[in-house]
Amino acid sequence: GKASVFELLGERRCGVLHPQSLQRALLETRGKHMQLCDDRTIDPPFQSAIMSMSVDHVEDRYMLVGYANGGVAIIDVSEETVKDKKFECALRIPQGQAHDFGVTSLAWYTRDTGLFVSGGFDEVVKIWDTNKAEVAIEYKTKGKVYDIDVHKTSTLHNLVAAANGHVVSLYDANSGLRQHSLRGHQGTVNCVAWSVCEQYQLFSGGSDGTVRLWDVRQGASCLAFLSPEGKPWTSRKRRRTEHDGTASSSSKGDEAALLAHAKGVSCLRFTPDGRYLLSSGGDERVRLWNPVSCELEIVNYGAFPQARAAAYKKVQFDVSWSGKLLFHPCQNEVVVCDLASGNRISRLRGHVGTVKCCVAKPRGEDLFSGDQDANILVWTPNDRFLDGEEEVEVDVDNWSDSD
Repeated sequence: GKASVFELLGERRCGVLHPQSLQRALLETRGKHMQLCDDRTIDPPFQSAIMSMSVDHVEDRYMLVGYANGGVAIIDVSEETVKDKKFECALRIPQGQAHDFGVTSLAWYTRDTGLFVSGGFDEVVKIWDTNKAEVAIEYKTKGKVYDIDVHKTSTLHNLVAAANGHVVSLYDANSGLRQHSLRGHQGTVNCVAWSVCEQYQLFSGGSDGTVRLWDVRQGASCLAFLSPEGKPWTSRKRRRTEHDGTASSSSKGDEAALLAHAKGVSCLRFTPDGRYLLSSGGDERVRLWNPVSCELEIVNYGAFPQARAAAYKKVQFDVSWSGKLLFHPCQNEVVVCDLASGNRISRLRGHVGTVKCCVAKPRGEDLFSGDQDANILVWTPNDRFLDGEEEVEVDVDNWSDSD
């Protein structure tokens, strides 16, 4: 239920409320009161549009930023290293040395910040030695790389998934070899996301409007399609509707039922606990999926219109560390939504240029957003609700001293 901060503190002192429940409720409420930070700024390492951002999950400290000119920067976003109210740029890799063209995706290595992966329009995937600022492994692909992902908790493999051209390519970071490709999309593959709960399961989204589930150990065909019509479609069911490349009127209707988004899928994100998968697309909509059953959850987030003149229309959204809030770029602002209900909580305004991506700290409260004018803004919670009168929603846990 809802109660004021004073009431919750009283319940905590009386032993009615678990301390972790109070902490979680306060942090979630703080996340709903975001504002532009006036005492922490970031000077642009490059004067070029920002295309991708990623904060490491190990130290919660270093942020990768990819630029349209092919440059890559690492910014130290730790509170302990702030100098003159600015987050410092720890590493700057210029165009040509990093990539020849736009850097569309960046990802940190699973276990530490000693390695990171980058991919771009120059049809190259690179694994970097962070300390030496050198390329450790380089893969030449057969198409532009639109997205990459590294499993954040895997203990069974070190595969890098890359969406390049019409396929998803899998690379082994240990051996440096390309394993195999996942084929099936009828257009370019725009995004990939490893399942949080299943180490060998991968989701992909493409310009054909489909979101597909793969078991990377079985590269022949995908396991299922995520369908907004209800129950998911398996690849076996889809094959029954196909015959020699022709389709009847009923099968064409079946094909339409496979579309997760009407105008292509541009981004996929899991909630931190792996309970939900979110997708956004060219239809300016966000959809919430159950990744286990592959069924659509009925939540209306509204439309997220994008700049019509933008040459590169893909945007990167993110989910808060708690899994309760959605942060999504919308023209020159970031919209904050309640993940469960779809209600819009606030609009973060401060950018002049079109916002292309945003990323939240995995274990912190800060949010970072980047625009096409090379600006990175820092957003932090507003502490005004700490006057004690603001109502806080708390989930009451059943607990005892023996827990």
